[in-house]
Amino acid sequence: MNVIETLSDELKRLLTGNTLYQNYYDQWQYLLESYVGGEEYRQAGHLHRYQLETDAEYAARLRTTPLENHCQSVVSVYNSFLFREEPERDFTNNGVSFELEMFLRDADMDGRSLNMFMKEVSTWSSVFGHCWIIVSKPNVGAVTLAEEQAAGVRPYVSYLTPMVVLDWSYRRRPNGKVELDYIRYVEDVTGDLRTLKEWTPTEIKTTTLDTSKDMITEEIVEVNQLGKIPAVCVTMVAVLFVALVSVILLILQMHRSLSTTLLLK
Repeated sequence: MNVIETLSDELKRLLTGNTLYQNYYDQWQYLLESYVGGEEYRQAGHLHRYQLETDAEYAARLRTTPLENHCQSVVSVYNSFLFREEPERDFTNNGVSFELEMFLRDADMDGRSLNMFMKEVSTWSSVFGHCWIIVSKPNVGAVTLAEEQAAGVRPYVSYLTPMVVLDWSYRRRPNGKVELDYIRYVEDVTGDLRTLKEWTPTEIKTTTLDTSKDMITEEIVEVNQLGKIPAVCVTMVAVLFVALVSVILLILQMHRSLSTTLLLK
């Protein structure tokens, strides 16, 4: 196999979802269009078509059919009950550090508090049936913990809808616990550029692809210092708060792990 064929296979692998992703993608698209509603739902053409109906007649019926977005209303009302009262969190055993306080106020580095962030997670898990939360922490080459704090580096969270999570796998550990051992998702889309991220317990790979030229423009491989994949799959709102606890534990572990590493240097 020559270099071009090898590169082509790698591009195909990176951009192709696993079997479950391919089987459910159309359904997820339908759920998204149903939740967004409006013109997007109209253009998707979900209105049942009559036999012998011409394209012009169908288009006219689409234009005149009222679109009452019950999906969005039901999700909104349901989540309003869940978040009517703010959750109480007890950090007695772990202590409340400056980083943790900042995380509670701005969980995603976009100004959303943890409560606001989890409300969005609850919304999208209600729409799709599930979504993912992943914890990240930039590697800025800090030598000491003080340098890291001065740079404003700390863990933050992002949510991923199932439409951007292309592949994942789990393994059962010797103690019987099942844990995530691989995940690949689209992190960013800018024009023809696609940035994909792959996590394993040992490394983090970031690949930037130019789909118009079928080429990889950049590839960065980092060591996964945490030794595990800091991602949680949130399945509907019934397990939302269990996922929240898991995310906070991951953040505390990530902070302690790096703090210990920096103190030992």
